Amino acid sequence: MAKFNAQTEFGFALSCPGNLLLMGEYAITQKAGQGIAMAVERRAWLAAHYTPKPNYLSQTADDNQADNEATFTVVLRFGLQELLWSGQQSIVLRQAPGMVRDCLAQFLPTARPNLAGWRVVLDTSLLYDKDGSKLGLGSSAAACLLLTTAFAQIASLGHNPGLPCNVRNAALAQQAVLAHRAFQGGKGSGYDIWTSFLGGFSQFVGGEQPSASVLVVADKYLQSFALLKGAAEVRSGSALSQYKLFAQDNGDQARAYQKRCAQRCKLFIDLVSRPEQEESILSVLESARLDGIWLGDCLGISARPQPAIPSDKAWFAKALGAGNESILVIDATTLCATHAQDQAREALAEQGLCEHELSYGQAPGKLLLFGEHVALQGYPAVGLAIERHCRVYKIQLEQVPQSASYVLAPAAMRQGLKHSQEQLLDALERGSQTVPFVFLLESDIPAGGGYGSSAALSLALCRAMGWGDNWAMANRIDSVFHGAASGIDSGLCLARDLTLMVPWPKDKDCSELPAWHPRFDARKLDHKLGLWLCSSSVERQSNTRDLVMAIKTRLKDKDANTVARIATLGEISQNAISLCYRQKGEELCKNLGQLCLQAQEQLEKLGLGSHAMDRLFDLARQAGASGYKLSGAGSGGAFFCLFYQQQDAVTIAKLWLETGTCSPPIVIEL
Repeated sequence: MAKFNAQTEFGFALSCPGNLLLMGEYAITQKAGQGIAMAVERRAWLAAHYTPKPNYLSQTADDNQADNEATFTVVLRFGLQELLWSGQQSIVLRQAPGMVRDCLAQFLPTARPNLAGWRVVLDTSLLYDKDGSKLGLGSSAAACLLLTTAFAQIASLGHNPGLPCNVRNAALAQQAVLAHRAFQGGKGSGYDIWTSFLGGFSQFVGGEQPSASVLVVADKYLQSFALLKGAAEVRSGSALSQYKLFAQDNGDQARAYQKRCAQRCKLFIDLVSRPEQEESILSVLESARLDGIWLGDCLGISARPQPAIPSDKAWFAKALGAGNESILVIDATTLCATHAQDQAREALAEQGLCEHELSYGQAPGKLLLFGEHVALQGYPAVGLAIERHCRVYKIQLEQVPQSASYVLAPAAMRQGLKHSQEQLLDALERGSQTVPFVFLLESDIPAGGGYGSSAALSLALCRAMGWGDNWAMANRIDSVFHGAASGIDSGLCLARDLTLMVPWPKDKDCSELPAWHPRFDARKLDHKLGLWLCSSSVERQSNTRDLVMAIKTRLKDKDANTVARIATLGEISQNAISLCYRQKGEELCKNLGQLCLQAQEQLEKLGLGSHAMDRLFDLARQAGASGYKLSGAGSGGAFFCLFYQQQDAVTIAKLWLETGTCSPPIVIEL
């Protein structure tokens, strides 16, 4: 159990392995039906943290700041799909996603967890293929087990982080079985829940209240194997319905099949408890394979491995589960997978459901008002943080997982992390002792939208690592994404309030500083300006690094137009900052708006405009905005417009949202 800030924030993390059914398909759905299952090294992860109340810096068009009650939020990630739900405690059971309701219902009415203020993030993406398709590793069962355990933790904790429940309590597994059955329409044996709970090899016995026990294995049989994706996904519910009809019409055959499964399980248990029984174990698995093919043909649900494995006595291949969506491939000589095809290797997971220490870091995005491109040429910039956040959950492990330290992120963030994960982990480990961990990332900042998503991630990572508000380290991490990042974005995320970024004098000696060290002073503006802005973002046509480098190259080549426009933009930025010190309210709104229009004209002449943005600017002008401009590197991304009255800013936010061409707008008081 991790405690972040005494009496205000605390949290915990959980994980459990995926699972495979080696033998006993369908038989385990019957009373006393037996099967053999194993846990796999790929795991599902959950992080939960408690924060008493939100802290509003800005609002959307539909927000009501008066309703400041702490909410319950759940984020579910399955493959490439992500579902986010947030609501008040009173409506959780009526409106929350089905799986959340079914898991929470196991605690009613005796021990209803107080969910207010909790944020639960569940990620099962490692149990899916890269394209988001299922691998047949029991992803929904793992999700139900983690959610049920998390709700048990929350129920036992209340608001006291010193009283966690025992996650190894077998009663939790049974509650998860009931929740998973409810989620699947009343069907399901429960073997997958118990296997993920126990880890290792296990014998499963079906029934209304199923049971399972861990097997004693002499050698590391099946310690490493290949798991191939089959021809198509199989819906377990429909497959079980087919078997039920078969058993009703062919009772003798169904009972004979169940008896053969029990005999195979008994023999398998005896064999794996003794060393050097590879040939006999494969004989049992071969018998299960042939029986599975026979039953699949009877049900009209093929259990023949597809794609077919090359005919070679050195290889053993068996379809797993209901159908052939997953295929187990074993080297018949060594019981070790070295399959010729380029398939990811899997391993037996000896650990089942686990609780882990959790560290948490959160940081906001940023909005740059003035200073795009010119801040790198010695001119000041001004901007602020926005109420969109990146959250990082650092889950501590006792040992390095088989796939080494890894980062789990939503699909929208994965592309940006795809080519930088190794450098990112290198940057993090240089600042700390090398300890195995998993990062679970979550963000409501549009990736690549000009709101400093990478800077927010960098600062959140810095905080999760325990380095606090270390601007230099946050900028070093941000430089993984942008080369030598200037430090403006991470500085604005760190400062939160309206802040001036003043470049160091050119004659200041920076020779001993690394390239990624910020070369700015951050100065907060200590008074309100008395105006409102509305901001949104559109799809970018290029990335920040390429846009910044293009302008730098043109300046280096002394392109006259570029040099002149950058100088004009620099003067506009200086004038805007001067106005912020001398004026406020309606007068400032009018004059600052004019500077926005002048800056936008120069940015467009630099080739940084966007047609999608222009159409939204037309709406802002018609709504009475005093000015508008892009924010950041340009060619799409973030933008904003200025108003004196709050209601006008809220109105344009609704109009922009109705177009369906931009991200959800935010309204901010300056």
